[in-house]
Amino acid sequence: MLRKILCVLLLVGFGATLSAEAQQRVTLRDLNTYPEGTLNSVNDIPNHPLVGEFVEFTAVIIGYPRNSGLANPIGDSDPIQIGRIHVFVVDTTAASEGREGMYMQIVQGSGQDTFEIFEGLERGDIIDVTGSLTFFGNTGQMTVDEIDFVGSTESEDFARYRPLLEPITVDMQEVNRLTEAGYEIVLENYSNFVNRYVRFNQATVVNNSINDTGRPWFYIRQGEGNIYSTDTSLRFRNDRSVNNYRDGYNVRRDEDGPYRPPAPGAVVEASGFLVVNGFDPDNIDGPETTFNLAMWDDGVVWRGSFGDASRETPEGWPNDLQILGFPPSFADYSISSTLPSPTDQVEINVRVVPADEGDDLTSVNVVYSASNAEEPVTAPMEVVNEANMEYRFTFPAFPEFTSVTFRIEANTTVDVDGTPLDITGSLRDGDPDEFDEPVDLRFFVLDGDIDNIAVINRTAGDVRDASPLAAFDDEFNMDIEATVVSGVEDGFIVIHDSNNPWSGIFIVNNEVTDNLSRGDRVRITSAVVGASFSNNFLTIPSGSIEVLSSGNDVEDLIPVVTPSDIVRTANRGAEYNGMLVRVNDVYAFTSQADAPASDFGEWAIAAQGDTEDVAALRIRGNLAVNPINPTTNIPAGFNAHVKEGNEFDAVYGVLSFSFSNPKLALRSIDDIVPVEGGDITFPVRNINLFEPGPGALIVV
Repeated sequence: MLRKILCVLLLVGFGATLSAEAQQRVTLRDLNTYPEGTLNSVNDIPNHPLVGEFVEFTAVIIGYPRNSGLANPIGDSDPIQIGRIHVFVVDTTAASEGREGMYMQIVQGSGQDTFEIFEGLERGDIIDVTGSLTFFGNTGQMTVDEIDFVGSTESEDFARYRPLLEPITVDMQEVNRLTEAGYEIVLENYSNFVNRYVRFNQATVVNNSINDTGRPWFYIRQGEGNIYSTDTSLRFRNDRSVNNYRDGYNVRRDEDGPYRPPAPGAVVEASGFLVVNGFDPDNIDGPETTFNLAMWDDGVVWRGSFGDASRETPEGWPNDLQILGFPPSFADYSISSTLPSPTDQVEINVRVVPADEGDDLTSVNVVYSASNAEEPVTAPMEVVNEANMEYRFTFPAFPEFTSVTFRIEANTTVDVDGTPLDITGSLRDGDPDEFDEPVDLRFFVLDGDIDNIAVINRTAGDVRDASPLAAFDDEFNMDIEATVVSGVEDGFIVIHDSNNPWSGIFIVNNEVTDNLSRGDRVRITSAVVGASFSNNFLTIPSGSIEVLSSGNDVEDLIPVVTPSDIVRTANRGAEYNGMLVRVNDVYAFTSQADAPASDFGEWAIAAQGDTEDVAALRIRGNLAVNPINPTTNIPAGFNAHVKEGNEFDAVYGVLSFSFSNPKLALRSIDDIVPVEGGDITFPVRNINLFEPGPGALIVV
């Protein structure tokens, strides 16, 4: 009865308020397709010719609207209100014209008239939509002005649209592909796949993050394709509950338990909507944005208000994540030392447990990378107790200051519906053991004092990651002489001991270091190493730093790099993190690096002459790196006044990493050196006027 009343209200209410503004009838393919030659980079995605145009189309709701979970609660209202709702739809003409490019994400803010109407819709409902195409970053979405209810695929009158509710099986390499710089979106397939409901068969979980009160993630691989999960749906996140979300939504309850991603090595069938997203916590993506997978349903629907809800598992309700085979698990792990000396041989022990008692282990190996070796090494573990499945491995001795990271891999073969599947389970550094405590699958060889900054920064395999010493709370003995290249007067402290890669690091500004200025030559005798956003920093205790001299020239300590050196490499310039660098002969590529959706105060530069497939390096006036707590000499809105296209002889900046992007942090406006006769910005457009006080003498 409620559904019938809703339908009548929709038809009557909106029929009476049809806009007088003319709109063109389109298919969603029209809103996802670009003129030939105009989509050459992910930066071109928001430049669709129909952005902002008033259009009309008919679509089927695919994802249950009350699974939408990206919005935060608004204020302290009771009942709780949320900021927006995300709804995925497919154009009805896809039933006759094919599904390529026929999907869209509709995002409605809580202040819009249609917000509550979308909440009341069901999977399979058919609607007429009038609205306009907008973009949030590189993500296309519809802002809806009017909606008319047409019917439901449950009705025999619209049965021809039922197949549109099912995902289409695709090959992951058609979506994201592996390049020398990491994984990237297959841009030529963007229009066909954006927002599409897809399924990946027999994909392998590579890594995950378990967070029972937050936002877990994982990524899966199929061939040379790779894709991250993303948590748009309430069924695949743990930070929403009946206590902190809008009443009646499909949040997880105690009966569901927390959502936990499958273990690395699990073979899964995963379905969901393909969305453009820069989320990359494992630093495996290249400079281009990739598609992520927004899984939506897990077979469970809670209906009714939070005080009187029923848990349902309707027949035929989708389950977007199904595990086909479980990997072996690990228990009783131990390591003899995480800070061995060069004469020590580190020993590890572990027990390997197949997922099913009848499964045989075909191999158990250690795969380790050392900072003094170019390639990882795979070595078999020794069987200690076959009945108890206990294994042991002894590493060779390594030279001092060698960082070693490793993982343990166990292989088995399982039967899935008569088909043998090879499954590899892995235990990695930081994974929880059977007691949910993180395990240490790394060690650092140390005997004497640390005498250079690269020892602190350099990672095994030169990957972008925190310092190998950041996991320890120890105060390390050091004998480092370095020069301050960014001082307290600049808002953040950075030192270099050479202009070679890995040779710069942030210093926490506290009462011990608050007198350090550019050009100071210092000696550090001990410090604690920390990291945030993979940016390393030193906290120096009292009595552990001495200023040897002041006023030294720092130019020879500054490495010269290009934007491509940073954004086009697999580790995104990790070797220059925490270093003041100089970039020559560049121009202002954009004044709004996060346009059109947001403005986080970032702009970007590119090499002069680089106008196609641009390697754009971001710049921000301050650092989002805790606990350094920097101030800034650059106004927050500085980027709004940068002249796009202006050429610069050089730009200086300290390279940092945050929110999936490397970026330069300016020390002052002098770090931007315009070409002769050139300038940097437009005149400031917002001028504050002040009234002179009584008795003031003024000249007009």
